[in-house]
Amino acid sequence: MPNDDDVTLNNSKDSLRKQAEKLARDKKYTVLASTTLMTPKKVQELVHELQVHQIELEMQNSELLKTQESLRDSQKRYYDLYNMAPIGYCTISKEGFILEGNLTASKLLGVTRQELIQKPITNFIFKEDQDIYYFYRKKFLQSNEETSCELRMIRNNGTQFWAHLSATSEIHEYGFQYIRLMMIDITENKKAQEEIQMLNDNLKTEIASQLEEIRKKDILLMEQATLAQMGEMINMIAHQWRQPLNAISGASIELALLNMQGEVSKENITKSTKFIQEMTQRMSQIIDDFMNFNKKSEDNKFPLLNIVEKTYAIIEAQFKDKNIVVNIDVDKSLKIFHNKRALEHSLLNILLNSRDAFDEHPDIKKREINIYTKEDDDTVLLLVEDNAGGIAGDIIGKIFNPYFTTKEQGKGTGLGLYMTKQMIEKVNNCTISVESQDNQTTFAIKFPKD
Repeated sequence: MPNDDDVTLNNSKDSLRKQAEKLARDKKYTVLASTTLMTPKKVQELVHELQVHQIELEMQNSELLKTQESLRDSQKRYYDLYNMAPIGYCTISKEGFILEGNLTASKLLGVTRQELIQKPITNFIFKEDQDIYYFYRKKFLQSNEETSCELRMIRNNGTQFWAHLSATSEIHEYGFQYIRLMMIDITENKKAQEEIQMLNDNLKTEIASQLEEIRKKDILLMEQATLAQMGEMINMIAHQWRQPLNAISGASIELALLNMQGEVSKENITKSTKFIQEMTQRMSQIIDDFMNFNKKSEDNKFPLLNIVEKTYAIIEAQFKDKNIVVNIDVDKSLKIFHNKRALEHSLLNILLNSRDAFDEHPDIKKREINIYTKEDDDTVLLLVEDNAGGIAGDIIGKIFNPYFTTKEQGKGTGLGLYMTKQMIEKVNNCTISVESQDNQTTFAIKFPKD
């Protein structure tokens, strides 16, 4: 069955034929009059010329028919590409009315192609997203550059979907501007994004909850470690008080005996009371040292030797009783940036760890702890080195873990070195590490230089 284009072409041929016949009739007598004056040879030449011209016209007509056929094929391909495209296309006037739409656009919007024509595009845009389209269209018309946006659109049945819009501008052959609007249904993508966002929100909530649990556990660990260290300190206070208390007791007994013998003199009383005052002042200083040791401090720069000596002073008496010799070789002018109290507590934990190791190896006669420093252009290393038997290779990687201990039950919490690592590494990119070889263990605290 012939299509509309074939019918149009045939009608065009008939019209041209009729016009040609009319022109021929009008010129008939003129032609005959002209030919009566021509010789047979001239007539023959004229007939030949007309035949050639006729063949030329037929060839031109054949080429024209081929061109028309090719044009119909191109139009058909364009029709298929435009209407069957997976993307919705609408041609929109500058005023916002739909001039044309493909099949995909009509399906997306839930109307026929004819129903799209001359409808405002805003009829199909979700009310709350009208402003998005308004500013998008305004920006596009001002810049005339291809741009895009995402908004919600409404189908004819009232259901909505998310659409990705992109536009290009074209000039019609008659000079007016129109917009080629492309629309893609991205509802599934939006749903996936919302699900991902919900998963991310849930994950953030879960992470925040887990971090809070970790924070609470860290606080609990810190409290347990503090209590354990306080117990150690009470033992040290008791140990350091024992000598002055014994001295005070001895002085008071001596004074009582002299009194019983009637040999108490003013000089004896003055000497004994002065001695007792000195001992009580020493005991008071011990309390002050321990009180200062537990005071909070801010991160700042300070002499490293001062912290090492103050920490050692707290345990000096106990270490001497255990025949542990501590050698300190730190330049008094060397300053580092850290937290004084955190560093004091960390050094104390390391030294107490060495003391406990010596207690586990009573066969070691020469007990030494060396505290010294090394420097390069970027860092300062504080090293605490003992010869208390070393740490086995299968456990050295665990000693900074919470609750890890090799001591007998009741003799260690497993928190000291864990908290030491936390306190050291929370300040100014500092780190702590440990190495052990043969009978020697070395803790290294690294401080960055300014």
